[in-house]
Amino acid sequence: MCGVAGIVASENVLKDADAQSLHTMLYDLRHRGPDQTGNVNDGRVMLGGQRLSMQDLSRAADLPMHDEEAGLVLSFNGEISNFRELSQSYNLPQKYSFKSDSDTEVFLKLYRELGIDFLQQLSGMFAFILYDRTKEMVYFGRDFYGINPLFYTHNEGKWFIASEIKALQPHAAHLGLNVQGFADMFTLAYIPGASTPYEAIHEMPAGSYMALSLKTQQASMQRYFRQEFKPRAWSEEAAIKATREALLESTRRHLQSDAPLGAMCSGGIDTSALIGMAKHLGKAQSLHTFSLSIQDSSFDESAFQKIVVDYAGTQHHQINVGLPQILTHFKEHLAFMDEPYGHGAALPTFLLAQEAQKHVKGLLSGEGGDEWFNAYETHGAHYWKEKYLLLPDFLRTFIRTGVNQLPASHGKLSLDFKLKRFCAGAELTLSESHLYWRHVLKDEIKQELFTVPFESSYRISKECFEHFAGNDEFTRLSAWDIEQFFFGDLMVKNDRMCLAHSVESRFPYMDRLMTDLVSTMPSDLKMKGARRRHLQKEAMKPFLPKAIYQRDGFGLELPYNKWFDGALAPIYQNYFTAEYFEHFPFLSWSTFSKLWGLHKAKHVDVGRFLWNVLILCAWYDINHVSKTAFALREQVRQRAMRV
Repeated sequence: MCGVAGIVASENVLKDADAQSLHTMLYDLRHRGPDQTGNVNDGRVMLGGQRLSMQDLSRAADLPMHDEEAGLVLSFNGEISNFRELSQSYNLPQKYSFKSDSDTEVFLKLYRELGIDFLQQLSGMFAFILYDRTKEMVYFGRDFYGINPLFYTHNEGKWFIASEIKALQPHAAHLGLNVQGFADMFTLAYIPGASTPYEAIHEMPAGSYMALSLKTQQASMQRYFRQEFKPRAWSEEAAIKATREALLESTRRHLQSDAPLGAMCSGGIDTSALIGMAKHLGKAQSLHTFSLSIQDSSFDESAFQKIVVDYAGTQHHQINVGLPQILTHFKEHLAFMDEPYGHGAALPTFLLAQEAQKHVKGLLSGEGGDEWFNAYETHGAHYWKEKYLLLPDFLRTFIRTGVNQLPASHGKLSLDFKLKRFCAGAELTLSESHLYWRHVLKDEIKQELFTVPFESSYRISKECFEHFAGNDEFTRLSAWDIEQFFFGDLMVKNDRMCLAHSVESRFPYMDRLMTDLVSTMPSDLKMKGARRRHLQKEAMKPFLPKAIYQRDGFGLELPYNKWFDGALAPIYQNYFTAEYFEHFPFLSWSTFSKLWGLHKAKHVDVGRFLWNVLILCAWYDINHVSKTAFALREQVRQRAMRV
């Protein structure tokens, strides 16, 4: 993984001040690639790169990479998992002169061979800025599922492009806050789509690229990929066998590296299967594994993690996460996040990567398995929703009334929490219920919280579900999870938190060669009745300890519901005040303070909402009030250098 940055002038030649701007942008990105820094100045185009050396560690693979013969310059971030296969398939070594053994150079040669449409051929994760001098074109874009980030802003005839928002903040026309993005965050826990916290900075959508013509000064956004699902007839036996082979091959490709690799170990099916397959491939003994032990009994999965690492025989490292670690590193993790992000797994992932940095440069992650194999509890809820709606209206009303009278518990996914969510969401449409079961705050409460109008976040679900209207309900749920949750939530957490410590994440479940196969499999094989991830479990059974095969994981979170009783006071006491809320004139302090009081009295459970508000306040503080974000990042870097 690396960091890319570029400045493109629509009209005038770039000046020395622009070269200094590029230098500063690269410095802001150096945690993404501390192994090498490079830049190119070509008059109207400046490209830079921060390299994290994973494939071909020699100087021949430095960034930006040139193909002088074709007049090409490339700044590249990512890993192309099928680069060797593509090189052989198109006979690239016989047609072109290679100076490295890197996937980056194969990327360049494929462009020479096929033009920009070559993107369709790739498998893996990537973001890039490609300058074609001959055609006077600049392309910048990102991979199919948005694994690798890319942002841009346009100001006074110049395009500024970078891997992270922090590198663009000084170059945006203005840093006006994106209120709609915050409204969406209080539903989703993240800012979705192309939105960022700032109106003038935009995120490149997944599966898209921008084409900038230096001749015509025109810019055109192109979406070159959107996942389609075309189920065909599979026997269960054939589907299990094909899935097993595809995942095993994907894992093998993702274990290719000239730098040391490790794996995350959650104790759930997804990461356990990857570690089990590494054992099958003879890679486990040299593999470092890393697990998080949340220091709260209802959130801790360390017993299952131990089963996995004992079975595989890996070199294991356990990271304990409790309140002391949260208080110590809370602001540090936000200094790398760049945007308010309310998923409680972010900070633990930051701590895991901090430990992993001492041993490896890359980590295999299980993200994507839940999305592709109908594993989320919301998918199970949809199955039971169909049964529940067969009950007469009066009986459902009676059940809802009784459930709503249950006292609020602050445990992880407590029974009262799940019952209240289920009964209310079951009465909604497919797209509405799927989002309702995930929401941070209900729309009617958000209407009270916000003092200005905003669009409902349900618009996001509606568009996605309508696009996949030709598919069955459970396939449409997976499509939403991949397009929205995976892209907007999981990849933000993994990319920012791991690369804060210069550690790359890899995602075998999102390999195109694997996903193209699984997209042809009907949902009644992926999910058999109420049994979620049926196909995945059966495919991975030979690689799993029995205790892991038989269980369902429940995801990584923090017990912040309990901590808001007072344990987090050292952080929130300066933010949860009427005076601090004056920074957010679009939010009602009175509505917030009422919700906070109800939570502390255990009349409602809004711990997730409170965490999101805390994140928003602290993010704003370190970026715009105390302005300590840069110093916090330097603090992390200096600590890593002393290890």
